[in-house]
Amino acid sequence: ALAVLAAAAHFVRPEADGSAGGRAAGWLGIALGLLLISGKDAYTVLLAATAAALWWPEAARRAFAAARRAARGLLTGLAAAALLGATFFFLSPAAFASAVGLAGQWAAGLWSVPGEYSAWEILRRLLISEIFLLGFAAAGLVWSIRNRDRLGQWAALAAGLALLVAVLGRARHPLDLTLVVLALTLLAGPAVSRVLRNAWAWRAETDPWLLVALSLILLFAAAICLPGVFDPRNAADWHAVYAGIGIMAVLVSIVIWVAYGVYGSWRVVARAAPVVPLLVGLLWGVSQTVSLSFEQGAWRQAAALHVLPATDTPDFIATVRDQGAQKGTGAREVTIDVAWPELAGDPMLPVLRWQLRDFPNARFAAALPVDPAPLVITPVADNARLDRSYRGREFALLQRWTPGGLGDFNAHLRWLLFREAKNPPEKLNVLLWVEQK
Repeated sequence: ALAVLAAAAHFVRPEADGSAGGRAAGWLGIALGLLLISGKDAYTVLLAATAAALWWPEAARRAFAAARRAARGLLTGLAAAALLGATFFFLSPAAFASAVGLAGQWAAGLWSVPGEYSAWEILRRLLISEIFLLGFAAAGLVWSIRNRDRLGQWAALAAGLALLVAVLGRARHPLDLTLVVLALTLLAGPAVSRVLRNAWAWRAETDPWLLVALSLILLFAAAICLPGVFDPRNAADWHAVYAGIGIMAVLVSIVIWVAYGVYGSWRVVARAAPVVPLLVGLLWGVSQTVSLSFEQGAWRQAAALHVLPATDTPDFIATVRDQGAQKGTGAREVTIDVAWPELAGDPMLPVLRWQLRDFPNARFAAALPVDPAPLVITPVADNARLDRSYRGREFALLQRWTPGGLGDFNAHLRWLLFREAKNPPEKLNVLLWVEQK
C-alpha cells in the first residue's frame, strides 16, 4: 500500500515541462501488480482507493488522464510484476496456472460458503445491536447534507462501503461490523452533540427533567414486561397481562410528551425528547456488552463468537500428554503426525498448531507419511490408512453455532434477550490414533 501511494504521488506530480511523471509509470505499474497478487488483503487498499476517488473526483480524473498518457509503461510494469510475482519468478511448479488460480481465488472470495452468517443475519445484527446509533446517524446524515459538511458525508460514504464489504463476500461475521459502527459513530456525532448542547441549555429547568425521568421509568417497565410476553413457562392469560402492561407503558410515555406539547411548549419537547433515545441507546449498548462478556450459563450462545472451544479440549491435551509420555522419552518429546489438509475457512488446523505448540516433534502435513508416528491426528471424515496396531478416539475440540437454526420469532427473541438457544452447536471433531505397541 505504501509503495502504491509513493509511486502514485510521484506519477501524478507535474514535471517541469508540465507533463506527468512518465518515468514513474513503470514503478507505479510494478506497485499495482504486486498489490494485486498480494491476495484478498488487497481489498482493503482498493476499497480505500475507491473511497478516495469518490471523495476527490478531480484528482481521480487527473490521475486517470496521466495514466492514459503513460499507458504503455504502466501496463508493462503491472503485467511483469503480476506474472513474475504470481508464478514466484517461474519457480512455482504450477507456473502460469498459479496466476490463473489467483484470479479464481479473487472471484471465489465473493461467494458464500455453507455454515457462515448470511447477509440478512449481518444486517439484522446491526439493526438489533445499533438501532439507536442508526437513528442518530440518519439525523447526522441529514444535517451533513443540509450544511454541506464534508466530514459527515465522508463518514456516510465510509459506513456504506464498510457495510458493503461486511455483507458481500465469504466468511461473514458480526465482528466485521466494527468499522461500520465506527463510521456511524462519526456520522452521529453532530446529532448527539446537538442533543447534549440542548440538554445543557435546559439543565436548570424542572419540566424537561420530569418528562425525561417519567419516560425512562415507563420504558423500563415495558422492557421488564417484554420477556414475560414470550416466556413459554407463563400461561396465556399472563402473556396477555404482560403484553397489555408493556403496550400501555409505551403509549403513556408518548402521550405525556404530546400532552405537554399541546398544553405547554413544543419547543421544550423538541429540545428534551431526543435525550430519551440517547439514554436508552447507551443503556442498551452497556447491557449487550455485559451480556456478551459475562454470560457463561448453560444453553447460552454468545452473539459475537462464531466458533468456540468444545468440552473435550482438556481431555484431548491430557490424553496426548499421557500417551506421549509412554511412547517417547518425555511427556512432550513424542513424535506426532498431524495429517490435516489446509483448507480455506477451516478453523481446526490453527487450533491444533496452538494446542501442540509445546511438542517440538509435531509434524504437520496434508496427508499421512509413509512411516506414521506413534501418535497420529486426522479428521473424522478422513479414512486414515493405518494398520491394525492403531486405535482411535474421537475428541470434540471446537463447536460452531449460528442463529440461523433458532427457528421461529420467539426463539430469536429469547436468544436476543437471554442469549438462550435450544438448538445445540455443531461439534468439530478430530481423531487421535495411538499405536498399540
